[in-house]
Amino acid sequence: MKLNHVLLLPLTILLLLTCSKEKPSDKQSNQEYIDAITAVSSARAEAFNNSDADGIAEHFTEDAILMAPGVPAMKGRDAVRDYYQFIFDEYKPELESHYVEVRVEGDLAYGRGIAKVTLDSKRWNGNIGICFQIPEYPAKAT
Repeated sequence: MKLNHVLLLPLTILLLLTCSKEKPSDKQSNQEYIDAITAVSSARAEAFNNSDADGIAEHFTEDAILMAPGVPAMKGRDAVRDYYQFIFDEYKPELESHYVEVRVEGDLAYGRGIAKVTLDSKRWNGNIGICFQIPEYPAKAT
C-alpha cells in the first residue's frame, strides 16, 4: 500500500503542474500564425513598393518556387531576387493589397486576398495596370 502512495504523490504533482500551465487555445495559436503571415506579407509589399528585390527575396527559402503569372516557374531565392529586380529595373511599381481571409488548419496555412499592381514604365509615359505578364523576362522553367 505504501508503494501506491509513493507513486500517487509524484503523479498528482505532475498532474497539477501540467494543469496549472495555461496552453494557448487553438484559436489563440492560430491568431499568432495569422499575425505572422500578415506581417510577412506587409513587409514584402513594402519592399515591392520600394523596388527592393533583396527585401522581397529574403522572405523566400533557398528552394522556393515562384510561380508568377505569365512566366515559367523559377526556383530559389536568387531567381526570386532576379525576377523582381528585372521588374524594378524596367518599372516604378505600386502595390495595393490586402487579405480577404487567412486560415490556419493544422500545419497548413493560406491567405486569400486582393492585389492591384501598377507598373509605370521608366522608358515611356504610361503604365501597365494589373500586370500579369512581363514577356521580356528571360526565365527558364525549373
